[in-house]
Amino acid sequence: MEDKIIVNTYSNEIYSKTEMTLHYINKEDEPIELIIEIPIRAELIFDSFIAKIKDKIIKSKIVETEKAEEKYNDAIAKGNTGVATTYNLEEKLYSVKIGNLPSKEILELKCYFIKFISLNKGFLCLNIIKDFPKILNFTPNQVQGEVIIETNSEITEIAEIDSKKGKFSNEKKTKYMLNYENNEIEKIMFKTKSMSTPLLMSQYNPVTNETNYIFNIFIEKDKTPEKPKYPCLFILIIDQSGSMSKTIKDVSKTLSNLIESFPPDSYYQLIGFGSNFQKYDLKPIINSKENINKSLEIINSLDANMGGTNLSSPIEDILKNSYSDYHDIQLSKQIIVLTDGQIDFGDNTIELIKLHNNEFKIHLIGIDRYVNKDSIINISKAGNGSYHFINDVSDLKNEIFEILNACTKDYINNYSFILDNKANYELQPINKTTYINDSLNYCFIKEDKNEANINIKFNWENLNEKFQKEYEFKSDEILKIKDGEELSKLIIGLSFKYNIINTEKEQIDFSKKYQVLSKYTTLFAEIENDTPITNEIKVFEDKRSKDNALNPHIPQYSSLGNIGKSYINNHLILLNYKL
Repeated sequence: MEDKIIVNTYSNEIYSKTEMTLHYINKEDEPIELIIEIPIRAELIFDSFIAKIKDKIIKSKIVETEKAEEKYNDAIAKGNTGVATTYNLEEKLYSVKIGNLPSKEILELKCYFIKFISLNKGFLCLNIIKDFPKILNFTPNQVQGEVIIETNSEITEIAEIDSKKGKFSNEKKTKYMLNYENNEIEKIMFKTKSMSTPLLMSQYNPVTNETNYIFNIFIEKDKTPEKPKYPCLFILIIDQSGSMSKTIKDVSKTLSNLIESFPPDSYYQLIGFGSNFQKYDLKPIINSKENINKSLEIINSLDANMGGTNLSSPIEDILKNSYSDYHDIQLSKQIIVLTDGQIDFGDNTIELIKLHNNEFKIHLIGIDRYVNKDSIINISKAGNGSYHFINDVSDLKNEIFEILNACTKDYINNYSFILDNKANYELQPINKTTYINDSLNYCFIKEDKNEANINIKFNWENLNEKFQKEYEFKSDEILKIKDGEELSKLIIGLSFKYNIINTEKEQIDFSKKYQVLSKYTTLFAEIENDTPITNEIKVFEDKRSKDNALNPHIPQYSSLGNIGKSYINNHLILLNYKL
């Protein structure tokens, strides 16, 4: 048997659960420690894993302890196989250690992850290749897998690879075999007959004796006034590197036209970059006449004197270090980069942009006759934004209209959901704004195996006008899925990620109750190598993370590490458990 990965993806129209099965053979003449590193992604919840050596199986289960590392080392010392999953805080990844893997034995490791399905261009979007495990020891022909999408209503349209190929299904279930060798499918985008209809899904969790709910609502166009002028938060990032010396005046003219054309009550910020970056406005400012006049003075004095072309630096500052300066502004957030495209931009920053592209749209304006179009197009696609090329700045009216039209899409803000009866726990939407033709998820947990009707009120604002709509679901109208822990793990796991459950004690308590890995806990298991035995993985409190806790507002990602004799480093695909 050769080393291989099996990838099986299952999804419905609300969320997906992902399974990756890794088959690894220890070909050495002695036991090894195998390390698998999985980047921590903001939208991805590590559900569980199962490890198998011969007929010895361990399953993940979370309980409290602060001696995980000691237990792991004790297992190795006794000649047993130990398994531990922790947060690697420095590298921002999950580290799965399998210690004392016997010589010539085959390890089968199944990892499960859960995430919400996103919306993209009016389609429900299931990403495939972009989160695929990049294991350096493996070649694409060693990867097998399939995608199964099973929905509540008929699938009316399926589009692969940014809608370049499409077909109609009229079925509730469809299957794809994945060809990873040719990288044929990056994402599967699909529509269902009832995707614009409010949907309430429930799952009973027999472990906690609670019913978990996800309410999904599609934000329709007719809920907003006609042809509004939507204010936005505009973050203008200006390339002032040496390569811009011949075009910096064109950049200044384009910038001046832009800020003078912003919708009323918008906020904006000017940031220049080269080898490093400079904030001309420490925080976003409103587009008052006084502020615009001061900004025009700055714009007209810009020089191409900032050295290199490190665009990653200001982008990472916006999305990580200074995130709170922008997140709390309840306007749609648009990053506009003006550049010639000759920029340095790392893969890690691309991943960071992808994690935030539901909240921050990134648009690029190429200003130069010899602009590097490829880099501009690739970054704008990662940022779910637009790209534009300007060769002549003598008349910018049409170009400015096109740029702002791409930015100022209809949206709602200041929204909330109100439940008629008290819930044990609720998770309101994370983002402050949502675009029309997008969707919102509201999650809550109720006691017992709830069979009652559910009433939900939805309040929102649009151009400072307030709206309310009430939704009533009778018990037989609620989509009930098979009993399990998936929904509760998704709800609580996202609450950890976004700092809604934020104290150490709360995270430990919720982690134990709902079996969700947190930054303060560690998964541990031990396989006794002398007799066939099934043990459960225990989650131990990881005190090492106390002083170096991850900022939940900072999206987590990492690059590949090195692989030695007993190490495998990989990025893990989202694989979905059948719902």
